[in-house]
Amino acid sequence: MASQYPYSPLPELDNTTESHRRRSQGSPGSSEAASEYSRQATATPEHPSEPTKRPQPAPSAPEELASTSEEPKPGGTATRREFDWAGSWIWEVGGATLSIVCIALLIGFLVYVNGSPYPDWQYQASPNTVVSIIVTIAKTALLVPVSSCLSQLKWTQYRTPKPLYHMHVLDQASRGPCGALEALWVLTPSLATAGAILTILALAVDPFAQQILVYPSRRVVAANGTASVQKAQEYFPEYGYDTRAALPETMQAAILNGISETHSPLEPACSSGDCEYPDFVSLGICSRCEDVTQQADQSCAPREGVGPNGPKHRYIDTPTNCNYTGSSSPTTYLGNHDGIVGVRRPMVALLQLEYPRRVITFTPENATEVEPMPNMAKCALYACEKQYTRNAFSFNHRQIQPTGSQPLVTADSGNLVGGTALLPPAGTATLSDNSTYSIDSFIVSAMEAEIAGLFSFTGRFDGPLPSNVYKTPAITVILRERRDIAKSLSSVATSMTDAIRAHRRPSSVPRQAFRTATFIHARWPWIIFPVITVGGPVDGSTYSDGHNEQEAACCGLEIFGVAVASREARDTPRT
Repeated sequence: MASQYPYSPLPELDNTTESHRRRSQGSPGSSEAASEYSRQATATPEHPSEPTKRPQPAPSAPEELASTSEEPKPGGTATRREFDWAGSWIWEVGGATLSIVCIALLIGFLVYVNGSPYPDWQYQASPNTVVSIIVTIAKTALLVPVSSCLSQLKWTQYRTPKPLYHMHVLDQASRGPCGALEALWVLTPSLATAGAILTILALAVDPFAQQILVYPSRRVVAANGTASVQKAQEYFPEYGYDTRAALPETMQAAILNGISETHSPLEPACSSGDCEYPDFVSLGICSRCEDVTQQADQSCAPREGVGPNGPKHRYIDTPTNCNYTGSSSPTTYLGNHDGIVGVRRPMVALLQLEYPRRVITFTPENATEVEPMPNMAKCALYACEKQYTRNAFSFNHRQIQPTGSQPLVTADSGNLVGGTALLPPAGTATLSDNSTYSIDSFIVSAMEAEIAGLFSFTGRFDGPLPSNVYKTPAITVILRERRDIAKSLSSVATSMTDAIRAHRRPSSVPRQAFRTATFIHARWPWIIFPVITVGGPVDGSTYSDGHNEQEAACCGLEIFGVAVASREARDTPRT
């Protein structure tokens, strides 16, 4: 902004103090040198030989004492002058030092709290509050030397011609961000521009500082948590229970829950609600079904025989007596077949026939019509070893599911003491290092009788049903309504496996429990801006008129803070 009035450079101030004149007068042989220095300092280009004389106020006693480095005493000793706190740059240097210390404290504090659990923070003030306090002190300390430097530039800039309005702009820039914005608009790029930029950037330090700390959640090991999962290597009923009569009550309940699909999965022990378990293998029960409808042959013929009053049936040619022959099984229903659906020696093998739900009305026109072929499925329940991998328990996933299985057959060595040994078939790979299991000797026969009664079978592969089979009509209705024997048997096998794993002599697989904890995390990229603003490496520049190097003042923004330095600080007026 140009001035409307002509102007000339301000004359240099005569900064020669009374102490200098007294020192010159008191030192022999120095009068002429002092006079010559005074003439050179006060000369102007227009009147080089005429010194500019200005009245100098007589210094008071304290001022004279402060400006005098040594005061001679009668005894010939000298007294050192007192430090001039008001005229020194100690406050600016102290502010710059304090800002650097605060930045170092901020970095140290972030290193200390980074990665630590938030519940371990036992102080009333939060970590974000501590960061805000440190950054606020650093910013306030930074503005002390910046403001002084801008004020000092009011005096040093007039060594060259400049508008008087620039002094007002610099004065406003030293007072706050509004004046700093005006300085950026009015002044040409210089050291004053750097100070104005720092004043404006200091406003954004606090928002950046608040983004440094975040509090993420992590899964950690629960110190006092317990976690274990059940597995079984054998299955024997309670002591004194006679399995020749019936299955144990727990196993009967497991079968009923499986048929009705009301079974509650066996949950592992987990005190924290978030646990992981290692891979393990356990004794269990498996099922397998195969649809053999397309492999069966249907042969129907009229029933033979007559009643006392004539033919037994009205339509003696109607083929109502049908037999079905499968590809590899007899026309019977229940048994312990030695090989069915790819399983050797299953505990229970069965064949289900599901007739379509429709009524055939025979008339003379369709008297020879053959009834539709039913859906036929062969199934097996057998002992197996189940493999469990990638096991995890949480509130949303509360059960452990098997990922693989291997059939088990009765060992050729015979029965163990009170039990039967179960091994994988010869030539098959085992799922664990210890694949030898044992089960009660009478479990197989008791299980066959229980399954036959619940599923309401009408015959066996090799003859009539055993005498201990008790049919349950209610279960028959449930199975008829579900119409999915494979799904029902799978549910029964899962329920029976959980009953075996939770029996009186299971072994536990220990594991650690986890919990969710909140941690303090420092996002280091957000600290870059406060560090650069408060302690960034900005070099200053030197302002000199080129004629008198001893009186040239300089204001520098030093490497680790903003500190104002002056070669002749006491000879340059301060605001």
